[in-house]
Amino acid sequence: MLSSFPVTAQLDNHAFNYSLPIKPEYEGQLRVAVQGFLFTKDNEYFNKIDEGRTYYGTQLAPRLVYFPSANIRLEAGIFLYKDYGTSRLRQVRPVFTAKYQNGPHSFLFGNIEGHLQHDYIEPLFDFERVMTNRLEEGMQYKLQTDRVKLDAWVDWQRQQYRFSNFQEQVAGGLTSEVTAYQDSAGWRLGVVPLQFLAMHRGGKLIRLRPRCKPYSTSLQACACGVSCPPLALCGRCISMATLRASPTTPFRKCCPTIRATAGI
Repeated sequence: MLSSFPVTAQLDNHAFNYSLPIKPEYEGQLRVAVQGFLFTKDNEYFNKIDEGRTYYGTQLAPRLVYFPSANIRLEAGIFLYKDYGTSRLRQVRPVFTAKYQNGPHSFLFGNIEGHLQHDYIEPLFDFERVMTNRLEEGMQYKLQTDRVKLDAWVDWQRQQYRFSNFQEQVAGGLTSEVTAYQDSAGWRLGVVPLQFLAMHRGGKLIRLRPRCKPYSTSLQACACGVSCPPLALCGRCISMATLRASPTTPFRKCCPTIRATAGI
């Protein structure tokens, strides 16, 4: 006897997905959407790779949804996130999404369909992001046909302003799945997956530390009598980073006081 059944390498998490449907019969309607998520997850790890942790809390996202046309969805609301065991809310953030859908093509701007809905393998996107990093803000393009499934997205995680003392952070990626053949019963042959994930950190508006005016000196008058080579010292803060970075530097021959200061 022969039998067949589906086999997956990780759990099916589609129950946690929250899609934004657009239907022609919704045109001109104003609706209320409420998304609630109560969760508990206990990680009893006893190793040096990942720490044990318990997730126990709730998330609530009420929204007003308006359909100005048969293929456009606009929604705005508020996202509330609270961990149990504390009296304070962990996150209170506004949410806004504009979605345009034309056949198999979908474009989203604002809060995108993120976390588990990207369908990444868990080594790339941890399942726990659905609890710890629920919101993703940016742009997204999705294609859904019988043989091609594609999701390209950008998540702008941290905005940089003039004189900021931190870097801007942008994440993005692409997931796709191409099927060479599929019959009417749903059997598929020649499925080719592709997944890509990237992170950018940088920006031109970061505030630089003020330049110090260096001066050169040769510590030849050291009490130990060792002839030390010239150093570029700063009158504001004497930094020995150069000495630490170069293990073969000739400054190893300097006096014990300099070696102790430089940490070499």
